[in-house]
Amino acid sequence: MIKRLFDITAATTALVTLSPVYAITAYKVKKNLGSPVLFRQTRPGLDGKPFEMIKFRTMKDGIDSAGNPLPDSKRLTDFGKMLRSTSLDELPGLWNVVKGDMSLVGPRPLLMEYLPLYNEEQKRRHNVRPGITGYAQVNGRNAIGWDKKFALDTWYVDNQSLWLDVKILLKTVKKVLIRDGISADGEATMSAFSGNGNLYLLGAGGLAREIYSYLSGSNFIYDNSKLVGFLNDGSSALDGFNLSHKIIGNLRSTDLKSTDRLIVAVADPALKEQIFDFYNKNNGTIISYKHPSAIIGHDTDIGAGTVFAPYSIAATNVKIGRCCTVNAFSSIGHDAVLGDFCTLSGHCDVTGNVKLGDKVFMGSHASVIPRVQVGNNAVIGAGSLVIRRVKENTTMFGNPAKKIF
Repeated sequence: MIKRLFDITAATTALVTLSPVYAITAYKVKKNLGSPVLFRQTRPGLDGKPFEMIKFRTMKDGIDSAGNPLPDSKRLTDFGKMLRSTSLDELPGLWNVVKGDMSLVGPRPLLMEYLPLYNEEQKRRHNVRPGITGYAQVNGRNAIGWDKKFALDTWYVDNQSLWLDVKILLKTVKKVLIRDGISADGEATMSAFSGNGNLYLLGAGGLAREIYSYLSGSNFIYDNSKLVGFLNDGSSALDGFNLSHKIIGNLRSTDLKSTDRLIVAVADPALKEQIFDFYNKNNGTIISYKHPSAIIGHDTDIGAGTVFAPYSIAATNVKIGRCCTVNAFSSIGHDAVLGDFCTLSGHCDVTGNVKLGDKVFMGSHASVIPRVQVGNNAVIGAGSLVIRRVKENTTMFGNPAKKIF
């Protein structure tokens, strides 16, 4: 309550006192950049709820041949840089403070598209109103990286007080006067936040394109990471497909960071094992993928790198090894066990108390009746029904399934 009263009083006083500066700045923006004078954009506020933030415009209009906006460095004029370095572009934001959308001090309001990219700790920055200035702004502003910026934001959330706000406001005045931390090195403004590590699809075949289509429903964001592209040994594998993401490296890439995240999107069990072993020794973390429509029962143990496609099911007390693939409409019954690197193609049925060894491949619509064991490296052909124990390195086909190799 005291903070809100302070915000209203100080912002109203500033709006009145600085009205001549506001008028002159508006005139200069109109003269140098044209209309509109104000920049309006929806930003996340308290608890992530959207509001319309207003600032003085600092960039000119500009698009490329495809109709996309040019980079900030191409659109930000010398006049716009002056407005930003002096923070004059923030003056209209005082009205946001009076309305209650913002506070004088708090984490800066970023883009709505960043919301699904935050981890749980970073989301806490929205536990308070966003600010005209903030603790991160007086400790580096745009010249610090995202991790540091978010850490400073959450520190403020945990330590906020009226006295701290006063100190931040005084430091802000000092920062503006010395023009400190306006932009990151080599950038016209702060570089875009892309999440907590880049996301890559390993593979570029049919399964990879299926997972790609699933990711498109969430704007190619999964578990706070945004998709960058495919890693695949064949550079032409996606030719002829109209995808917005491309193959940007080899399947076994040594150019990744430790924070980069990988979804294994290949069906071949042996290849999955090779990929998993490679990234255990190199940068890049293999993560599991679960489609929102997949159903995972309680007391289910799922190994790293497992993929659950749409409408797949794992019932209660199921144990699944590393890097398994459970494709669309496949189900795993209660108390079943899958070894490492198994693949269930679409519409497979692994019933209760079944045990699959490592690197078992089941073709689409294949089924295994309860309590049957399937040995390592076995292949169950499409549409087959397994009713008895399958030995290692065996290929089965038919209804009932019989050994063919």
